[in-house]
Amino acid sequence: MKRFAPVILALLLAAPCWATDETFTTPGTTPWVAPAGVTSVAASCWGAGAGGGGNSTDADGGGGGGGGGYAYDSSVAVTPTTSYNVIVGAKGVGQVGTDGTNGANSSFVGDAAETVLACGGVSGKAPVAGAGGLGGAGGTVACGTGATAEFAGGAGGTGRNNGAGTGGGGGSSAGTAANGGNGGNGGASGGTAGTAPAGGGIGGVGGNTDAHGNAPVSGNGGGGGGSGSDESASDRTGGDGTDGKCILTYTLPSTGQVIVID
Repeated sequence: MKRFAPVILALLLAAPCWATDETFTTPGTTPWVAPAGVTSVAASCWGAGAGGGGNSTDADGGGGGGGGGYAYDSSVAVTPTTSYNVIVGAKGVGQVGTDGTNGANSSFVGDAAETVLACGGVSGKAPVAGAGGLGGAGGTVACGTGATAEFAGGAGGTGRNNGAGTGGGGGSSAGTAANGGNGGNGGASGGTAGTAPAGGGIGGVGGNTDAHGNAPVSGNGGGGGGSGSDESASDRTGGDGTDGKCILTYTLPSTGQVIVID
């Protein structure tokens, strides 16, 4: 009887490559280490939304804060196992009886100082000289660098120039393929929130007469609504904006697995 030596077959199976997203929403600087084998990332960043204007007078309304801009680069060079900084812009804050504060910029810097920078929105203003407060500009593409796509945030609406003042709505942040929506001007009620395009965050609604401005109810990078007039001898506060955001997308390299068949 013939005996056959065992046949050993080794198969090298390539595992699939996996696209991975990492989202950063905590304001400030977060270190990120490029995984082994990763030499480039796609970086998307949104600037933070600005705070709406407050009001210390019994007339007119505060302006809405501007929304954050958007910047994207499809291929930022990185070195495996090297640490990089992801910076998420902090929201602008609505102030009591005065202008809000600006939203901060968000950014990612890769090798050779290649930078993806998204600008924060500009603050909404308090009423001045008997006129409604002006809305803040959205984060512009002018300050963005190193991006293959950039879009501006929406502007905040103007506060109502009236004895029963209402606040302007906050601008939305930019989307991934369009500028942000502008906040509505104050009218019989507070200005409408800027409508967000795909990928953006909505703005905050302007405050009604004798009411504070409102922060956006969802999303990242929207501007806060301006406050209404101060009818009860209590200064009114603009709504806060929302923090920015960054997303890093990269593909992990394939790995091999050896299977032995005896």
